[in-house]
Amino acid sequence: MSAQQFLQITPPQNLTGPPTPPATKEMHMITEILSATSGKPISGITLTTKHDYFPSAKLFVLRLPSGLHQKVGYYIKQEILRQLGTIAQSGSPSAIFAGSIESDESTTLEFLDTEFRDFGPHDPDASFSHFEAECPSIILEVSNSQKRKDLSRLADEYIVGSDARIRVVIGIDIEYKGSKKASVSIWRPQIGVNDVGVQELSALQTVTDQFFRDDVGNLVPNPQPSLQLPLEDFGAEAVGAKLTDLTESVHISAEMLFNLLKRAETRARRLQRGKRRQVMSTKPWARKRLRNTTSPEHLHPDREAIFEEQEQRAAKKAMIDSVSYKASSS
Repeated sequence: MSAQQFLQITPPQNLTGPPTPPATKEMHMITEILSATSGKPISGITLTTKHDYFPSAKLFVLRLPSGLHQKVGYYIKQEILRQLGTIAQSGSPSAIFAGSIESDESTTLEFLDTEFRDFGPHDPDASFSHFEAECPSIILEVSNSQKRKDLSRLADEYIVGSDARIRVVIGIDIEYKGSKKASVSIWRPQIGVNDVGVQELSALQTVTDQFFRDDVGNLVPNPQPSLQLPLEDFGAEAVGAKLTDLTESVHISAEMLFNLLKRAETRARRLQRGKRRQVMSTKPWARKRLRNTTSPEHLHPDREAIFEEQEQRAAKKAMIDSVSYKASSS
């Protein structure tokens, strides 16, 4: 099963629709429901959902990020913040600006009434913005084979929908079927002239599927997959910062991306093993006391007396078992 699963609903691996495209009002309703239920238990299972809606294609996608995908995004985000923190402490002209960059958690982005149509909503895996900016400037998306198909469309929605306030969209692809390949793609704003001589804003892919890990999981010694993010990419124009003062940059090499991915895989495996509870050879308790499903204020006096009697009996039995164990071992 893919590392970042889509809900298993016909057709498998993605949820598109409904067949009749939802109206804007219906789309807002879907967004509110998802926002209200994300992270809430459903039939005993806690789901962290992310979603994308492409109004132009009338396509709605609901995603369930796996532990691996979340860890990859988390480690890359932490490395970017670590380097920004180092710059903020450097005393350089870039320090104050770098110290104001934040990672926006669980941010749903939607750009309404942008010239001819709406864009989104979308749930990025990570985003970065200046504290004074009204919109993120850098977006990070961690994809698998299914989401890879939507990355270019996502980049267009982010960059064009935000009127180029989003300066960089980074796509990390960590799942190629039957392979351990991993690659980087990057999109940036581009202003070009169309066939009728009118300037147009579009998303230009400046780095295309540059691999930093090969089929068998080895590092690809290639400088192209590295992330080079000048500070001006973090929203300088939005807050009126002087570009001449922003001489520093954040750099994550292909080797560092490779190591962060390996770390994420190791951590995801350990967390997965932790779900399979190991039976402890020795336990410092006699039994487990489970929390009552009935709230205390709704507990009938007769039932309360029964529970107290059962607890006393269990405590007495545990004491007898403990004394018997000590006697047999002496």
